[in-house]
Amino acid sequence: MSTPIFSVIIPARNEERELPRCLSAINSAWEFFKKQRDIETKVPHEFCDQENFVLEVIVVLNRCTDTTEDIARKAGCTIVHNDEKNLASIRNTGVRASHSPFVITVDADSRMSENTFYNVHTLLASNAYVGGGVLILPERWSLGIFCTGLMLLPIALWYRISAGLFFFRRDAFDAIGGFNELLPSVEDIAFAKALKRHGRTINQKYANLLFTHIITSTRKFDRLGDWYFVLHPIMTFNLLKASDADAANRIWYDFPRD
Repeated sequence: MSTPIFSVIIPARNEERELPRCLSAINSAWEFFKKQRDIETKVPHEFCDQENFVLEVIVVLNRCTDTTEDIARKAGCTIVHNDEKNLASIRNTGVRASHSPFVITVDADSRMSENTFYNVHTLLASNAYVGGGVLILPERWSLGIFCTGLMLLPIALWYRISAGLFFFRRDAFDAIGGFNELLPSVEDIAFAKALKRHGRTINQKYANLLFTHIITSTRKFDRLGDWYFVLHPIMTFNLLKASDADAANRIWYDFPRD
C-alpha cells in the first residue's frame, strides 16, 4: 500500500448533515491539487512522486447515534473511535492513526477552500515551515457574529495564530506530544502556540494563510443566538482560559446536532 502524502483528520459526533459537505470540499481541494501538480514543471518534494500521491481521510467517530459512520465508510474514509468528551483526545486519536508526513485537522462542520492542499503542500514541502492555520469565515454574517469575532481577534493578533483548520508536519506533532488532553477547551489555540514554539527550536516558521480559508457553520449561533457569546462574557472568558468544563460540555460535547 502506498504511503499517503496527506492525512486529513475529522472529529465527528452525529454529523450526518455536515460531513458530506466537508468531504465534498476535501475532494474538490484534492482534485485541484492534482491538476495543479500536473501542470507544474517541477515538483519540489520527494513525497510527491506518483507512487506516494495518495490522500488519507480519517474520521474520528465520537458517540455517534446517526448515520455518520455509514457516510464516512461509503466515502472511503478510515474510521477510528473515541468517545471521550475531550477534543484534544479525539484529535490525537485521529492523528496517531494516520500514516502521512503532512497532516490537516478540520472539523466536520467546516469546508476547506479549493486551494488548501496546494498551498499547504507548498509550505510544508519546502521544509521551512512546521505548520500553520488558515482564515476562518462563517457561513453567514451578522452584527452579533462579527462582534464575537472581534472578541477573539486580540488572541489571534497577540499570539499570531489562527484556528479552525491546522496543518503540520507529523514529526512536529510527535515532538510536542500532540494536543493537550488536560484542556476541556481551546486545545486548538494551545496546540498552535506549542507548534509555533517548537518551530522556533528547529528553525521552522508557523504560517497563517490569509488566502486559504475554511467556511464554518454557524449552528451554535443559529441555536443560541448571534449575541450569545457577547452577552455571556464571563463564560466566554472562562472557555478561552480552558477553566470551565461544564461550559465546554454545553457548547461542544453535548451540543445538539438536530
